[in-house]
Amino acid sequence: MGSLTARDVLDICAAVRGCGTAYAHEIAARLGLEIDRPMGQLCRGQLRRLGIVQALMHEPELIVLDDPMTELDDEARRVLPALLHEASARGAAVLVTSQSEPDAEWHADRTVQLTRSDVVDDQETQVPERAVVPHAPPGPRAVHGLPSEVQ
Repeated sequence: MGSLTARDVLDICAAVRGCGTAYAHEIAARLGLEIDRPMGQLCRGQLRRLGIVQALMHEPELIVLDDPMTELDDEARRVLPALLHEASARGAAVLVTSQSEPDAEWHADRTVQLTRSDVVDDQETQVPERAVVPHAPPGPRAVHGLPSEVQ
């Protein structure tokens, strides 16, 4: 991979998908992705963050994440649910699998428990009034279109 950075990967993904990079860079910052580090130097947790950014950056209508909390640090584990709630609020369907019950219930509207492909539990969850979710300061998308100077 040489000197290819996470930023380079996101820029390539954006070009292929026909979307901008500003939102990808905003998500990366919120998750704590070391965007300018060469790919060969990223730890597994950083690679997991990169995968999450790639999944969310083009604002898809359907998001499917398999055990996304694995290998994330505490800060990223707090930020990811907020990102998924934001995606859901804009109309995306979000499906998350987890082998950890506490992770499976992180603000889910519904949980389905499977054992050997059989549904053993399917219920709506009691979500508290969407507790305060961490959010980084607004990124470039939040100020897009505003004048560059104010008098």
